[in-house]
Amino acid sequence: MRAALHRGHRPPRRQAQIEGYHLYVGGGFADQQALGRELLRDVPAAEVPQVIERLLRGYMEGRAAADEPFHEFARRHSPAALRALATPVEAA
Repeated sequence: MRAALHRGHRPPRRQAQIEGYHLYVGGGFADQQALGRELLRDVPAAEVPQVIERLLRGYMEGRAAADEPFHEFARRHSPAALRALATPVEAA
């Protein structure tokens, strides 16, 4: 899986600081060089494992073939579609 977390959450000065991350997916190296695309910003550190789990479940259920690598799956989907996989469904 090619995903990157970048620390970057800075709340307004009056709020307590919490550790947070920006999530990037895709990317590549060598003959498959590509930049990762930003998927989510300011994800609280405590929520990162659940976000990654939802994204990986979406990948496992939606990949084109059993051997499709994550980076190809990520390139095949728009950031909005990937964001929908990673974001929890809110109860009505």
